[in-house]
Amino acid sequence: MRARYYRSLLLRAAFIVVGIVVVIVAATWIRNGSQRHNSQQAAVLPQSPPLLMEHRRYENCGHNTEKELELSPELRRLKPEELAQLYNAASYQVSEERLRVFSSEPGLCPQCKGRMFVGIYGDKVAMFYGMPAGPHQLKEETNIPVGKLPPHAAADLKAGIPVDNYEELLYLLEGLTN
Repeated sequence: MRARYYRSLLLRAAFIVVGIVVVIVAATWIRNGSQRHNSQQAAVLPQSPPLLMEHRRYENCGHNTEKELELSPELRRLKPEELAQLYNAASYQVSEERLRVFSSEPGLCPQCKGRMFVGIYGDKVAMFYGMPAGPHQLKEETNIPVGKLPPHAAADLKAGIPVDNYEELLYLLEGLTN
């Protein structure tokens, strides 16, 4: 009888141990499975909105430009503040559909830089980006001294002579040297 009692006790203990092992294995499997599921979701879900709107102010001319870009999946994984740093933004704003980054840049905007004129820099003839009456930036100084030019040419240069293309620029400079 004692043998039967010990066998029964041993059988109960074995069931309890097996039950505990099953619970531990199930809990571990559930926990690892949910972590794996969450890490896959984190890789798919972006942290930044799909669009980036870049606002840039140009210090010399004061003009502003805006450019909208669709962000690649790799860039969308970055945090908005990381993207703002990547675009050298002074500040940024985030909404569900776009990240707006704001920055300033020295010099002229692309539109102003697309215009040229010939004028005077110091005592030499020079080429400038921009418009004579507006904001402009020195492109290149020539070796042509203004003092050796006829008075009407010097007066025109003082006011600034706009040129539409490189060919016109060369023609004007050639005329000044003759």
